[in-house]
Amino acid sequence: MQSVLAGPGRILLAAGPGAAVLAARHDGPTDPVRAALRDLFVPDSDPSIAFRAPRIAVDGPADRPTLLAALAGAASGGDGSLTVFLGGHGEQGATPGDNRIVTWGGEGVTAEEIADALAQRTRPVLLISSACFSGGLALVARTLEPTGRPPVCGLFAAPWDREATGCDPNPDRAAQDGFALHFFSALAGRRADGTTIPAQVIDLDGDGRITPLEAHAFVRAEVENTDVPTTSSAAYALDAAPASGPARRLRLPVEAHVVQTLAQRLGVAEDPRAIQAAVETAQRRFDAAQADAEQVRLDEDAAFRTVAAELLSRWPGLDDPWRDDFEARLRAARPAVAAYFEASAAYRRYRAARERSHAALAHLSEIARREAMLARLARARATLDAVARLAAADPEGLARFEALRRCETTPVALRAEAADL
Repeated sequence: MQSVLAGPGRILLAAGPGAAVLAARHDGPTDPVRAALRDLFVPDSDPSIAFRAPRIAVDGPADRPTLLAALAGAASGGDGSLTVFLGGHGEQGATPGDNRIVTWGGEGVTAEEIADALAQRTRPVLLISSACFSGGLALVARTLEPTGRPPVCGLFAAPWDREATGCDPNPDRAAQDGFALHFFSALAGRRADGTTIPAQVIDLDGDGRITPLEAHAFVRAEVENTDVPTTSSAAYALDAAPASGPARRLRLPVEAHVVQTLAQRLGVAEDPRAIQAAVETAQRRFDAAQADAEQVRLDEDAAFRTVAAELLSRWPGLDDPWRDDFEARLRAARPAVAAYFEASAAYRRYRAARERSHAALAHLSEIARREAMLARLARARATLDAVARLAAADPEGLARFEALRRCETTPVALRAEAADL
C-alpha cells in the first residue's frame, strides 16, 4: 500500500514504530531431534521464524483507541477523499455490524464502532479491507449514507460471512496470495508478479485511469484464490432490491465484465440457472472433499496419539519446551529419542498419515478455489439482476446504489513511481 498510494498518510501497525513483532525468515542449523519433536507436538510450525521491527515508516500502534481516534480525526479534517485500508485478521459476529477487525492486543473494533468513528466526517471515505468477514463493513456505508454527509463506501476481500486469504502471516512474501497484494498492484496497473495488465482488462470504462472499483474487479475476475471479494454497492443492492418483479437493465460495465470473464474461465453459461447449478455442484464437491479431509485428519490424530503415548511414557516432559528442566531432559534422552524416531513403526505410520492429510488439504484447496470463483460469478450475476429490479421499483434506492458506485470509482492518488509501472 505504501509503495502504491501517494501521501500524505498515516500508518498504524502492530505495536508501533520500532517494535520487533513482524515475522521474518531466519535460516540457521537444524537439530533433527528437536525438529522431529516440534513436528510431532507442534505440526506445521516454522522453525525459521524470527522477529524484526517494521522496515516502513510507522506512525503508531494499531491498537483500538489509536485506530478509532485516527479514523475520526482523518475523516473530519483534510481535503478530498479519505482512503482507509484495514488489514490483519477479521472475526465474524452474530450480525454484519458485530464483525470485528482485530487490533493489536486482540480487542478489535466492530463495523458499528467504525461507523460511529466516521459519523462526523466532512469528506468522502473509501474503506478497503483484506480481512476475513470484511464485508461486514458494508454496514458502515448503509448506516451512514442517508445522513446528508459525504458518502462512505468500501471494497472488501470477502462478504460478511466468509473468510479471506488476506491475513496470511507467512513471512515468505512470494507464497502470499491475499486480496491486498493483488488489489494494490492492480491499482498501479500491474499484476502481483510485476507484469503489466493490458488496459482492456482493467480500464473497463476506457478513460485511461484505473479506479479502485476497476482494481477490485480485476481481482474478482482474474485472481484464482479462495476470496469472494465484494463491494458496499453490491451489498446494498442485494439487500435493498425486491426479491422479484419488473426489471430495468442498466449499463454496469464492471459487473458485466466480471460475469463474462468468470463465465468464460469457468466454462459456465451466464444464465442465472446455469450459474446456480454450477455453484451447487461445486458446493457438493467441496463438502465431500472437506469430509474426506476431516476423516484423514482424524486418522492423523489417532496416529499422533499412539506415538505421543509411546514417546512420553519413556521420556516424560519432551512435549513441553517451557519446562525448567526441558533442556536437561532432552540432553539425557537425545540418543534414545533419535533411535526411536529412526526405528518406530508407529512413527512411520504417523508420518504417512501426515502426508495423506497434506494431500487431502491440497485437494480441498483446489476445489475451494473453483467454488469461490463460482461464488464470485453468482454474486456478480445476482448484483446485475438486483440493480435491474431496484431500477424498476425504487428510484431512491437506485440513487443510493449509484452514489456508492461513484464513491467506489473515485480515483486515488498514486505515487509517481507506481503510476509509471
